[in-house]
Amino acid sequence: MPKGVYPQRAAKAALAAIACALLATPVFAQKRPQPQSQPQSLAIPSNPDDAFVALREAARKNDVARTDAISATLVDYPISSYVEYFRIKPQMFDASGLARVDAPDDQVRAFLQRYKGEAIADRMRNDWLLVLGKKRDWANFDAEYPQFALKDDTQVECYALLSRALKGQNVAADARAALSDPRYYGEGCVDLIGYLAQSKQIEPSDVAFQARQALEQNYVTLAGRIAATAPDARGDSNTLATVVKPT
Repeated sequence: MPKGVYPQRAAKAALAAIACALLATPVFAQKRPQPQSQPQSLAIPSNPDDAFVALREAARKNDVARTDAISATLVDYPISSYVEYFRIKPQMFDASGLARVDAPDDQVRAFLQRYKGEAIADRMRNDWLLVLGKKRDWANFDAEYPQFALKDDTQVECYALLSRALKGQNVAADARAALSDPRYYGEGCVDLIGYLAQSKQIEPSDVAFQARQALEQNYVTLAGRIAATAPDARGDSNTLATVVKPT
């Protein structure tokens, strides 16, 4: 993210335009899809392998009730670690995929200890870091983050940078390097952008650049949330043309 992409005045006008335009439309609101009602008869497959596939699908949808029911039939399944992971994971995220602050931390800790050194433990740690970051539980986050081997989650990286920034470190350069693809921002990266803007580690032009990236990829809600992190921006422009490249 090049610093100072736009002149200060243009950046503020761009941010005001984007915030006003998106606030005026319903799409700006954070819409969380409602869980879809399931068919009344969703039987658990009798074949263990089919049941495992059904468990994985239910976990993907963060369906707590169904994962509990299916996992109870797989107590002797050969890859018990994955059965347990798919049972716990839906308790950590809501139906729209957002981290839950009431996630079962004790179950997660026990899982990480039980399967220490295995790939599935690192995937669980990845999920838990998203929960810890959302909860602002920096003590546990900072203890777990160095053990996260994959380091393949942009949102986790944003929380790690936010933790450092809250301790007084200047992380602007690292943030610019990390914030390259809005598809993977989630809540953590928006929070990071907001804090860095408020603490003056980045400029309004940086925020405008991030909003522009999101808009160019058609992430309109995300663009609005990013623009809203700089509420002091003022401008009288009534178009988004200053932050969106012509197509």
